[in-house]
Amino acid sequence: MSGTSGFRFGDFEVDVADGVLRRRGYRVRLQELPFRLLVALAARPGELVTREELRKILWPTETYGDFAHRLGGALNRLREALGDSAEHPRVIETVPRRGYRFCARVSSVPAAAAPDPLLGNDPPPAPAPGRRLRVASAIVLALAVSAAAGRVPTSVEGEEPTGIAVLPFMDLSGADAALCDGLTEDAITILARGGASVIGRTSVMAYRASGKRVDEIGRELGVSYLVEGSVRRGASTVRVTVRLLDARTQAPVWSASLDGAPADPLALQSRVAREVAEAVLARVAR
Repeated sequence: MSGTSGFRFGDFEVDVADGVLRRRGYRVRLQELPFRLLVALAARPGELVTREELRKILWPTETYGDFAHRLGGALNRLREALGDSAEHPRVIETVPRRGYRFCARVSSVPAAAAPDPLLGNDPPPAPAPGRRLRVASAIVLALAVSAAAGRVPTSVEGEEPTGIAVLPFMDLSGADAALCDGLTEDAITILARGGASVIGRTSVMAYRASGKRVDEIGRELGVSYLVEGSVRRGASTVRVTVRLLDARTQAPVWSASLDGAPADPLALQSRVAREVAEAVLARVAR
């Protein structure tokens, strides 16, 4: 560890000590949990890392059983940061029902050493290729162990996590299921376009009528904020009620009620989703 600062793959370089991910020299925003997941997977390039192994690395002291959504959320944010996808993976491959495989080539990054005044400023000779690969594997494995032990900085990039999950809107009248799904999907899309770290639609749909508390959902998804809403139909108006909640305290940060004409649900969906996303982005650090 003393001779290295991190590792690199493709266009990316990871500084484990500072908790920083860079691409071509530019910092890429990545929260703590996705960062630790990256380190854990890169520790075993080309190998299958099972979900159970990741649970033991990322949550060694937690005993609650449903960690799948939290892991999925962290993986989604990691893939977004890397420009990767589950359908056409270049970095992280999903092995159905088993786990994940880091498929990019990994190499170590040597730590910068202070020049010896007696020897000048010439850099030391590069190690032989075979030795370089062995050193890289050993170093990356050590980095993953450090992450599991909690030595990865607890606030990557010096920021508090600001991930957002838009929970499925509730249809209180029993006649607006399509509108509810459309509001959920449009709000997610607009938040993502606005630069927010937002959980994908597939992951949040699992929480439709789950009965879980806000803090439980936030912990499982690894987010700091939740958006929840409902749709109620009146005689001549459709009312959409929305709240932005702090996932840790369960306290409301913002709320609003927005009305529209039932005759034009698509226009209502588009307007409400845009207003909700703009209000959320204005109150949550990007």
